[in-house]
Amino acid sequence: MEHTQKLIHKIINLTPLSTAYEHPPKGKRQLERYVKNTCGITAKHLARIYRVRQARQLIKANPQLSLAQLALECGFSDQSHLNNEFNAILQIPPAKYKKLIQQ
Repeated sequence: MEHTQKLIHKIINLTPLSTAYEHPPKGKRQLERYVKNTCGITAKHLARIYRVRQARQLIKANPQLSLAQLALECGFSDQSHLNNEFNAILQIPPAKYKKLIQQ
């Protein structure tokens, strides 16, 4: 399990898949299959979920943080990217989620 968590952490941090293991599989495709078989979703989708999860946790911990700052903190290219990913994964825009948390 710890091995899988390290893999997930490196994927989330956008480390190239070929370097996600200390002793990487023979190829990128083999690693992608491993993630798919282990988690049931693609490595890219897994990374999206974890980045949105990180954004959600930061909103809870620091609701005064602007969405632009939040986007940068979580590795999104910009606020629009954060909005699209957050809404796609959680079915609620981050601004609306932030308002719900602050109530």
